[in-house]
Amino acid sequence: MVGIVNPDPMTAESLYVHVWVGSGNVDPAVGTFLLNVDTHFPRLTQPKTFGLQLASGAGTLLTFSLKVPTATEKTNYMGQSCLMHLNNNDVGQYPDRGVFVFEVN
Repeated sequence: MVGIVNPDPMTAESLYVHVWVGSGNVDPAVGTFLLNVDTHFPRLTQPKTFGLQLASGAGTLLTFSLKVPTATEKTNYMGQSCLMHLNNNDVGQYPDRGVFVFEVN
């Protein structure tokens, strides 16, 4: 689950969360953070077309189901999440990122 809260005084629109497995959270550069991907796992994005709208002060949770490929090593993995504000007519923004650790056993 990824939680999102809009702390701004205006409604936020066209929000998406992208989730993948990799160690990118420690990388301060957004460009390379997004490329740090363990390709054994899928990349996932929510919500559906047109994105999420959040009123000022509102929050929500998005639930992701990440399928673990067979024969995956038994260890901890780092899941990454990136909140994206897309703009169909211009360059989007990356307002936030997060990390979660999960175990394959």
